[in-house]
Amino acid sequence: MKKIIALEIALSLVAVCAEVAPPDGAHAPGTRKFEGIPSIAVSEQNGRMWCTWYGGPTAGEDSNNYAILATSADGGVTWKEVLVADPDGVGPVRAFDPEVWLAPDGKLRWTWTERVAPLAAESKNPYSGSAASPENDKLMMVELNAENEPAAPCAPRQIGRGVMMCKPTALKDGTWLFPVSHWKEAPSACVYASTDCGQTFTERGGVTLPKEKRLFDEHQIVELKDGTLRCYMRTLKGPDGIWEAESKDRGHTWGAPHPSRVQNTSARFFVRRLASGNLLLVKNGRHCKDEGRRNLTAYLSLDDGKTWPYSLPLDEERDGISYPDGQQLPDGRILVTYDYDRQGAREILLATFREDDVRYGRHLSADLRRLQPIYRGDTWEWHDGSTLPQEGRGFSDTATPYVRIPDRLRKSCSGAVWNLSRNSSGICYRFTTDSNRIRVKWSVRDVNLSGHNMTGAGRSGVDVYGWDEKSRTWRFAHGSRPKQTDSELSFYWTPGRPCMIYLPLYNEVTRFEVGVLKGSKVAPLPPRASGVSKPVVCYGTSITHGASASRPGLSWTAQAARRADVPFVNLGFAGSGKMEASMVDVVAEIDASLYVLDCLWNMPLKMIEERFEPFVRELHRRRPATPILCAEDCSTFRDRTEKGLMAEKIIAKLKAENPTEWKDLHFIPNTEQMAHDSEETVDGCHPNDCGMKQMGIGFGDRYKLILGLK
Repeated sequence: MKKIIALEIALSLVAVCAEVAPPDGAHAPGTRKFEGIPSIAVSEQNGRMWCTWYGGPTAGEDSNNYAILATSADGGVTWKEVLVADPDGVGPVRAFDPEVWLAPDGKLRWTWTERVAPLAAESKNPYSGSAASPENDKLMMVELNAENEPAAPCAPRQIGRGVMMCKPTALKDGTWLFPVSHWKEAPSACVYASTDCGQTFTERGGVTLPKEKRLFDEHQIVELKDGTLRCYMRTLKGPDGIWEAESKDRGHTWGAPHPSRVQNTSARFFVRRLASGNLLLVKNGRHCKDEGRRNLTAYLSLDDGKTWPYSLPLDEERDGISYPDGQQLPDGRILVTYDYDRQGAREILLATFREDDVRYGRHLSADLRRLQPIYRGDTWEWHDGSTLPQEGRGFSDTATPYVRIPDRLRKSCSGAVWNLSRNSSGICYRFTTDSNRIRVKWSVRDVNLSGHNMTGAGRSGVDVYGWDEKSRTWRFAHGSRPKQTDSELSFYWTPGRPCMIYLPLYNEVTRFEVGVLKGSKVAPLPPRASGVSKPVVCYGTSITHGASASRPGLSWTAQAARRADVPFVNLGFAGSGKMEASMVDVVAEIDASLYVLDCLWNMPLKMIEERFEPFVRELHRRRPATPILCAEDCSTFRDRTEKGLMAEKIIAKLKAENPTEWKDLHFIPNTEQMAHDSEETVDGCHPNDCGMKQMGIGFGDRYKLILGLK
């Protein structure tokens, strides 16, 4: 006989013996092989952040699971695990599906479920059998001060039976609704209500999904603008992964459930009313498709969930991204946590954004942050860009490892040059590792990931090359297709194979990390076979900067350096490389093996007449022993240019003036840079990959000739 949905069951508060206490050695991160299902809350008084998830020493969901509570007092930069809910250690009771919620009274409510579960060695499905029964599930709760770390262990209390793994909802009348699931019962997606700030709870009613659609519910409740309650529920995998039902009487009775307008894979999602009155939904994939546990995306509805026209990608491409949970802060920022790869990388991550970022589908606010780590399993060791073996940065005292000119030289640069010097063009990392897997994470500042004549991979992506011993050359290994300002690339690697990673050409990198398997070593490469340790310094135009290579490793400066086996520094500044006298301060400070000057595209004839000779003379005066190679502006339509002929005439004049003094002043005509078949540019000016390859060959061969290399 069906249960009456409106039945109310008063639940007594039952204290249990188990304490939640600080973690000990048995709960150390290094002992865990499973972690995931996070939840986040933030104090509105001092901004202290709280995150909970569960894990265990075995690679699965079993009797060894326990819940973890961590906190951050510095805005999520560092985290400390402060409490663990582990009812009986290695005994048969598991603690799982925790949730943390900042209640309207300002206090923190930490909940989880305790269940007698099958032993790890015997369990194939912890949700099957008699163990997965609501009568066997104790819903536990601890009340904590949201502003401070807990000073001592505390005892939880049982507030009901079942599983709650989504945020409670506070109604306008002050009622708290806890979405508690009674697995295997009908109704299963139940509602527990408290009208006394969590002192007592009453079961009000619930929703019964069709048996063929019923799974874990993981339901969430939204109070609509007219006072109706809508319950969103997870269902079994299918084309309609989210169902919904509505209640007109505060959750006592519910209408028939039906598929939602929004589709999702079979996984938890997150839905919440924002301060603006609009609804936020965070889920996997595009709203009309089931794309599996990938492409985590935030959506915005302005009409109480009828449509979700606005979206913002939070984490794309990777498989194994799931279970978002979040909170909006009083200042409007929205924080969403989620997990990645529960048995491998075991990461708990954080995304920060604002409603306008979702509304416009791109980075508008300075608060937008993605792929922020809350916790990472011990599978990976991460190396920051400031500690890895780096090349291509001409100055050691730049503000970050990813910009090209230090603050002290700002007065030597025009405003445009200074802004463009924030781009990381030419900076690369060269190392070897005995890890057979490598992960790369990077963030860029500019949300315009591609340009009118550049791909996203070239402008904002990284490029991986590996040394091929047989051909004695660097070979392209892995590329990237960034779709957001925070990106990740993961790939297998032959242990011991030299690796080189180029940074983006036309964007500012704000974060760069390389991850290798725990216990693996990362070491710099030995000196080059060429014997050249000082860089070739290339100062010039947008073409030198990297436009329009499809990826960073295909810029002509990178190709020429690989061809000649020399390090290089890229001082290309788009249309602003114009041989200003003050720029000699920047170029000459770098102790180079060769200076390359490629500015003619940016300079009218009058400017060449005024600046070219003084710049070359001053650079030579400061670095008399270093060769200088001046380049004609490349052209795909004609062999020689008027600008090039003028520069060549000035060079001939200097050589005639003092052949010995100027014996190391060289000139490369554009006939050695391009094949002039009209197919080498994207726009008649900037080389495409064909043009970049030709230039790499021409300049690389000149490097070898000038530096006496084979």
